[in-house]
Amino acid sequence: MQSQLANLHQKPVAAEAGHSSESAGANAAPASTTFALPARCTLVQAEAIHRDCRAAFHGGSAAFRIDASAVEETDVSLLQIIIASQKSCRAAGRDFALTLSPAVAEAARRAGLRADPGGLSAAADRA
Repeated sequence: MQSQLANLHQKPVAAEAGHSSESAGANAAPASTTFALPARCTLVQAEAIHRDCRAAFHGGSAAFRIDASAVEETDVSLLQIIIASQKSCRAAGRDFALTLSPAVAEAARRAGLRADPGGLSAAADRA
């Protein structure tokens, strides 16, 4: 059953950039998995978002992307999920990308984190 809190989209990286691409085969894993977040990502939704994010991550693509561009309301619980996803990608040797909304960027700033398309980090790490 697909969660109503987040949408999972799987498509080749080239298609995300606006280019067409061909599949390597009917059973080939997609080049990229994009996990799209809902407008509200607070502690109330955190358990379901975390569960859905883990399921998306285990889809097995070469790259994992979190699309937080629609997030309007958030707190530190979402930042924890994003950081855990980044660490899981690094440990698995997978690429990670993050699309931010102003609300997520502001939450990161308030938490002392630097936010960019490469993910979240301590502000001093990317100075």
